Amino acid sequence: MELSIKKKQRRDKDKTPGSRNKLKEQNETPKGLQILAKHWQTCYKNPNRIFYDLRGILKQDSIWFAAYLKLKSNKGSFTQGPDEDDIDSLTKNRILELREAVLKNKFS
Repeated sequence: MELSIKKKQRRDKDKTPGSRNKLKEQNETPKGLQILAKHWQTCYKNPNRIFYDLRGILKQDSIWFAAYLKLKSNKGSFTQGPDEDDIDSLTKNRILELREAVLKNKFS
């Protein structure tokens, strides 16, 4: 009897407004990373596959931020940043400026 009350309390707790949306948002993979994962799987299955016009992927913010976090965590890289896995607004703006420069062929 006591066990069923605890289960009901947990179910009721999960029904609080917004709790389901928050869980969904936390577990949702950004579109750019989903596209990269599919490309990786395709390349793994067919290493000779050639992809053309990857600009669509480069337009996705998520891959640029993921690349920054991966480089930042690499102890051998010269990328400096804050200790926690959080991108401050200044760094975020610089990453987006880099993305725009690459997309406009102005990166050198």
